[in-house]
Amino acid sequence: MLQFLGLPCIWFKTTDNDTQYRAIKQFFGLEVDADSILTRCVKCNEAQLELIDKQLAKELLRWDREEDYDKIKEFWKCAKCFQVYWEGNTYKKAKARFK
Repeated sequence: MLQFLGLPCIWFKTTDNDTQYRAIKQFFGLEVDADSILTRCVKCNEAQLELIDKQLAKELLRWDREEDYDKIKEFWKCAKCFQVYWEGNTYKKAKARFK
C-alpha cells in the first residue's frame, strides 16, 4: 500500500473521473448513501440548503432569459455563501454518477 506521511494514499493511472471515483470507493471501502449525495453546498460545504421562491432565485441568479426560470420547479440557496442550486442537467448527471 502506498503511504504519504504515514497515511494511505492511492495512485491513479487514469484521468477519468468516474474510474477514479470507483477506485477510491473500492480502495477505502466507502459506502455511498444515495440520499446524502448533493445535500451540501459544493462551494463552501455548508450543510444547510434552504428552499427559496422563484423571485429570490431570479434576484440572485440574474439569468438573461426570463423563460429559463419557468423550466425549474424548485430552487435552493446555501445559508452560508448564498450559492443557488436547482435540479437541472448538472444535478441529474451528478446523481446518476454517484449511484
